[in-house]
Amino acid sequence: MSNSYNNSALSVNPVLGTFSADDINIQPYWLVVLQLIVVQFFQRVYNYFRYNTCFTTLEIAGLIRIFQKYPTSLSINSNTSITADKTRLIKLRSMISISYFEAITCLSIFGHSIWYCIIQSSCLGSSSLATTWNCYNAFGYRLYNYVFVSYCSTALNCIYVIYMEGFQQIITTDYKRGSFRWIIYYASLIIIVITLPIVTCILLPFFLTNVIPMFVIYIWMSTIYIGVSSYLIFAGFFVYDDIDELRERKKLSKDEDPNEQACCSFMFTRKELPHVAFSIVLALFITTFPILLSIFFNYSQFFYYGDSYLRTIEDDYNTRNTDQYFNILKNSIKQILHSVLNFL
Repeated sequence: MSNSYNNSALSVNPVLGTFSADDINIQPYWLVVLQLIVVQFFQRVYNYFRYNTCFTTLEIAGLIRIFQKYPTSLSINSNTSITADKTRLIKLRSMISISYFEAITCLSIFGHSIWYCIIQSSCLGSSSLATTWNCYNAFGYRLYNYVFVSYCSTALNCIYVIYMEGFQQIITTDYKRGSFRWIIYYASLIIIVITLPIVTCILLPFFLTNVIPMFVIYIWMSTIYIGVSSYLIFAGFFVYDDIDELRERKKLSKDEDPNEQACCSFMFTRKELPHVAFSIVLALFITTFPILLSIFFNYSQFFYYGDSYLRTIEDDYNTRNTDQYFNILKNSIKQILHSVLNFL
């Protein structure tokens, strides 16, 4: 398939012409957001059936940290030191573990990365534009548009699980040795341990040569993004500190509905909603920030090839044309498979 990018974009960024269009089709911005929503949806569904909660792993992690620092409930009675918060924290910690969801995502990330490595092997002979530097950038172009965001989300989940449980806890399991669950657990663990270091090594050079320079050059974008996110994250606690009513503690009694503590999604009172909102916004910031980093990589492709400061932003936007993307997609089985892997 010939390359269908517009001539103005190709004249500035020859990387787009290094391969045929179905090998380097760049997603529109809205599709990147949709991918994130789909992944979030499936993780919430998975956690609902496994833990009876609709929170994601990062949101649960945030809630654990928040309720460790801001306890909101008094002791059950004067004869015990077990507080409602401690009971809740124990339940939240039980939802932090190596899961099949991360293993499946890792398989997708690993498969996609290896596929791009295979495609990359034929780069230098693919066209007259395929110089060593162009091929290097084309490789990163694919990785940072189709692998990087999913990799970051999965890596953060796995790193936090390992941090919370500890190495010894991770490598041991209560499942009966040789049982199906025992096999699946260790298979998942092996997949994660193999995938993340390999993909990290593949992505790291481009992060150093492309992402960090653009992060510095377009620092105002990151500043605005981090500033707005930080305001939303901490605003709830500024309000929380100013309103004494939000510090009222709720005693657990025998007459309480036991379902309130049975499900994480319903174990918070209305007065604790700032805590929950804080956790959700914090997780959303952590999950979406890699999208901005992937955009910075794309900026490097225009900036390095001589585009102006502001024109770089415009040209990157133009290469993400929706009609162009779907015209390539409907005529390419390879691009359909890339897109499917990207949504897993």
